Amino acid sequence: MTFKVGDKVSIDLDKYPGVWTITGSGPKNFVLNPDSGGTPMRCPKTMVTAPKAGAPAPAEVSYFPVGTFVRCKGLDGIQVVIKDKGDRVNVTKCGGDPAGRYFRVPRRQVTKIQVNCVEMP
Repeated sequence: MTFKVGDKVSIDLDKYPGVWTITGSGPKNFVLNPDSGGTPMRCPKTMVTAPKAGAPAPAEVSYFPVGTFVRCKGLDGIQVVIKDKGDRVNVTKCGGDPAGRYFRVPRRQVTKIQVNCVEMP
């Protein structure tokens, strides 16, 4: 079956459920956007099939706005998000780092926290 830009398709791999829309085409790959929203991906043309009825939607990805307070596995203390790059989140120490360092942390290791400010007399 031949697919073209704009067609709804599924991916023949359980790791990527749901229905996707073809937004671009190259010689060997399609560029696909999930219909439920999220990050686009490239997929070999040989793995694209007709859309499966009742296919579950891909998991929703939550993004971290700049300035969000987070805790990161493997890092001590509270961190602040300085950039969300999709698969990785750039964070730095709350209050800044004298050396200007920041860390690129995989999204699955980042947890959003609520910080309550208390005014001291």
